[in-house]
Amino acid sequence: MTVEPTPRSGEEAARQRIRAQAMSATKPGRELSSPDSRRRQAATQLTPQRLPLPSGDLRPAPGPAADGTHRVPDPQPAHMPPPDRDSAPDTWWESIARAERARAGRLRSLWQMTPEQRVAAMRRGDLTYEQLAAWSARHPDQVPTVHGEFEWIVAKLAEVCE
Repeated sequence: MTVEPTPRSGEEAARQRIRAQAMSATKPGRELSSPDSRRRQAATQLTPQRLPLPSGDLRPAPGPAADGTHRVPDPQPAHMPPPDRDSAPDTWWESIARAERARAGRLRSLWQMTPEQRVAAMRRGDLTYEQLAAWSARHPDQVPTVHGEFEWIVAKLAEVCE
């Protein structure tokens, strides 16, 4: 049997009691239980309680709001014109064909250049990524290379920039 020293003051007795409670596995008035039952117990204590639904009419009262704020009416939807036949494709295939025609238009100026003009435009930075990729795909032998890689790709690598 261990004999605990008697506390000197009421404050120290309270500290000892708190320390003893913290060191023990149980809280005062509870018996030792398994960790699973403690988790279940904590979970049931933390579940929110449902509030009863209000009864009666839930519509807002007529007139201005009680706190002085006024509700602005919702804006009226804008009139939408019917879709243009040229801008709204009927099928997926038509939308693909439309995209291909647009791409061909963007690349038309590239194909009108000579290979030397394309190289000069590439080195000036005048060609878009789409144009560079199309040129590299259609005429890979015309695109200048550095160590077997297209020059326009190598120019963006960190090793070359340093």
